[in-house]
Amino acid sequence: MKSTKDTVYEFIRQSVYVNSIYAKGVQTKDIATALGKHRSNISAILNELVSEGKLVKSSTRPVIYTLSEQAEAKTGGTRNGVFVGENGSLRNAVQLVKAAVLYPKNPLSVLFCGKSGCGTTYFAEMMYQYAVEKHVLEKNAPYIYINCRHYSKNVAVLDEELFGSNQAEGNYFERAKGGMMFIDSFDLMDVRQQNRIFSFLDTGYIIGEKGERIDCQDVYLIFSCSVQNKDLLKSKIPLVIELPNLADRPLEERFLLVNRFIEQESQNLRRNIEVSTEAISALLLTEFEHNVRELQSEILTACVNAYVRVANEENKRLSVVLSDFNQKVGRSLLHAKSYSRELQALLGNTDYLLYEQEKGLQAYPVKKNKTVDVSVVFGSEVKEEKVTDEMPVLLYAMHGNGTAYSLCEVTNELSHCNNAYSYDLSLDMDASTAMEELKNLILRIDRGAGVIVIYDMGSIKTMIDIISEEIDIEIRCLNIPITMIGIEAAHKCAMEKDVDSAHHLLCQEMRGFGFEDTRRNSVIITLCHTGEGGAVYLKNYIDQYSNLGIKTIAMEFTDRKALLKEIMSLKKAYNIHAFVGTYNPKLLGIPFLSISTLLEASPENLDRILMFEPLSLPYMNYAKVYDHLAEQFKYASISKIKSVLPQVVDELSVTYSLDSEQTLGLFIHLACAIERILSGKYVEKNSDAKQLVNALDEDYRTIVRVVKQLEKAFKIIIDDNEIGTLIMILKQI
Repeated sequence: MKSTKDTVYEFIRQSVYVNSIYAKGVQTKDIATALGKHRSNISAILNELVSEGKLVKSSTRPVIYTLSEQAEAKTGGTRNGVFVGENGSLRNAVQLVKAAVLYPKNPLSVLFCGKSGCGTTYFAEMMYQYAVEKHVLEKNAPYIYINCRHYSKNVAVLDEELFGSNQAEGNYFERAKGGMMFIDSFDLMDVRQQNRIFSFLDTGYIIGEKGERIDCQDVYLIFSCSVQNKDLLKSKIPLVIELPNLADRPLEERFLLVNRFIEQESQNLRRNIEVSTEAISALLLTEFEHNVRELQSEILTACVNAYVRVANEENKRLSVVLSDFNQKVGRSLLHAKSYSRELQALLGNTDYLLYEQEKGLQAYPVKKNKTVDVSVVFGSEVKEEKVTDEMPVLLYAMHGNGTAYSLCEVTNELSHCNNAYSYDLSLDMDASTAMEELKNLILRIDRGAGVIVIYDMGSIKTMIDIISEEIDIEIRCLNIPITMIGIEAAHKCAMEKDVDSAHHLLCQEMRGFGFEDTRRNSVIITLCHTGEGGAVYLKNYIDQYSNLGIKTIAMEFTDRKALLKEIMSLKKAYNIHAFVGTYNPKLLGIPFLSISTLLEASPENLDRILMFEPLSLPYMNYAKVYDHLAEQFKYASISKIKSVLPQVVDELSVTYSLDSEQTLGLFIHLACAIERILSGKYVEKNSDAKQLVNALDEDYRTIVRVVKQLEKAFKIIIDDNEIGTLIMILKQI
């Protein structure tokens, strides 16, 4: 394990390089706050590092510390071009990069290889910055980025842009003279183009359209490829550097990456951001398929979720918690116990890390109730203060470790009242000891107007009844049987094979717990991948046949982030009962009902379906679907849909192995798409769909061929935006 001195030195080195606010150095208080250490101890360590020649101490006030010139030389001396992990997992890669840039006479071409998202693009950019810093390239030298994935179906276009003579600003090689060109996903480039690149590497010339030789010897080329294709290319490119997956890098490096990405979002949003250490722990332990890129994307999404909550409150700090991330991140905490020592070393005993725009990363302990003597006994923290105002107080009393404490923390943080307290009843504690502790706590927190106790199970209620007889304090109880509900839910899940059956039985049990019907404040959201056609169709169907009195809202589903924002806004006023549609968005744990589940049942059973009551359903009768479509469509001929659409759906269903639910969803989507195109309704372009069209060429050609039948029959054009959406539906992306 690192010594405190090593930890302090590493913090300074990383702060100086990573955070621009610390470019001139770091103060003692910054280090003490971030590491959770006493200033006097940190000050002594800093003086030792100064005497060892590792740090330089300013003569000004306040005193700042920075790396000595000697220390900077050992680390490469590139503040702007720092690599996270340059002295760890990327040490060999960084050394090879520096050697390639500084190679005598001319820099060496480099081939980066690694799995998706491992950081090749970022590495290439840092390599360019290093070359500029070392005066290998001029300060304003060009940097050209080419992603071969974007040209998978446009070989001729790339050929023209790389080697052609008809470009207004010159081809890529001409524009890159005196600078660097990064060819990403080089293994996806056309073989003929690859050979022309290899010829350039040998000669320093490119051959123009008319056979002329164009001197481009001062163009520095770097490449990237997938790991599985590196052997095909390494014989042609002098230096191959393999980058590790994020999961193979140490926790310390992952932590630095997390910090960097959160700091970026803080700058982008112009808001200070606090992130729970629980969430950061989960991020550090998650295995991301797309490595660093996916990590950055997850942090962006979480910050968006946090921003939605305070978007209307100017300058309010964003608070990012575990629930802002997807379930995969949350599940990674199951492994936290195995890494408890490493996480403790990185995160200390704080509950949040605060990322301030002006100050960079700081450890930020949440304002907790100050510990007093009784908390040692209780395992619960109580605010130490002399209270003279006569007001009731709130006490959470729950079974388990930390349950009540967490509820208390959230309540005080969000209410700003600081009148909530907690008692966690350990499952292995005997009743008499627990009751004595609970009584002493109530005596201490009472402000003269009584205590409201929110509890989960009956044993606590029994204790409170006895305590009420022994002390002269008004106590009122409110039973929220979350633990009992959880136990019942676990039992139902163990007994039932079907999730809807288990849910229905649990709902019946909950009525026995005294829960009221919340349908009056509920909404059902109908969804469609693109446009509102399918969503409106479902809304109209529910409105026509449902007697539940639940409001129905139709929404398009082109942008997941925009959808999340709308859902968060709705949740402020409504309980979202369920999503209904062709595709489960998997947001916020909201239940989903597929379109086939609704339409396979008779209209008389619709309400039972919407309340998740299990039914034995017959095979889907498409005649009913045609009847519903006929009622709503104004432009598309139902008879023509009957004669053409089933054949198209069947062919796609067989090709992509769709089940009955997916097949029906595809049918409704295509029918509504035809109606929408004929009506002339504009649909906003889907950027994800465009990317899929470019990336999945075989799927694109297959779908285009099949839907041509619809284009001929209805005299419409199904554009690439629609094709991309179909790819999303068929491949469940």
